[in-house]
Amino acid sequence: MIHPLKNFSRLGLIADSHGSAYVLENAIAALQDQQVDQIVHLGDFCDSQSHDHLGEIFELMVRHHVLAVKGNNDYQVEKMIENSRFSFNAGKRKQWLTFLQKIPIIRRFDLVCCCHSMPFESIRAFYDPVDTGGTAQAAGIFRNTEDAMIFCGHSHTPVIFRHRKGYVVREPLKNQASTALSHDDRYIIVVGAAENHECAVFDLNAYRYERIDISASMDQGINR
Repeated sequence: MIHPLKNFSRLGLIADSHGSAYVLENAIAALQDQQVDQIVHLGDFCDSQSHDHLGEIFELMVRHHVLAVKGNNDYQVEKMIENSRFSFNAGKRKQWLTFLQKIPIIRRFDLVCCCHSMPFESIRAFYDPVDTGGTAQAAGIFRNTEDAMIFCGHSHTPVIFRHRKGYVVREPLKNQASTALSHDDRYIIVVGAAENHECAVFDLNAYRYERIDISASMDQGINR
């Protein structure tokens, strides 16, 4: 399903909170402080090795109307629940399995695509990293899609791939808080991992990408 982007002026982005309800809640709170219109989690809100807080995580996402795409860890946890590898009552199993099964691999808002890694409808799409240190992988994605903007997670390191006049450049995002974007270019933006104290905002009106540091609120123990 393609959602109309005109309904949003500020899109909040979270990636790779990896099974931590505390990290997820602080990221949501930070984005709400930024007055975003919609929050999208770019996958790996679950963790296949740490799954003690699944109920809290799912409840947070429902309560705050967080849209999500499926990451590799979310898929693994879904299969673990499906194969009864967790010990909990049948009601929880059905509820949690239904929740995970409804999470799509990609979401599109007009020409903006949200995915965990690759913007394709396949299981491999959320395992293969976009950022391999070069531009070849990103160049292939630009060739095979029409999206003007792709937001993804998985790689954990914040970076922008910019497609301009047939060329692709890789631009690391080390200390930049805000990056001006051009309507003439196309982008793949790897959002930094929430477990590394980072989330982001895409401001459609200003056409800017804003990195949000949530370490201060987490260090202070803010947990709304």
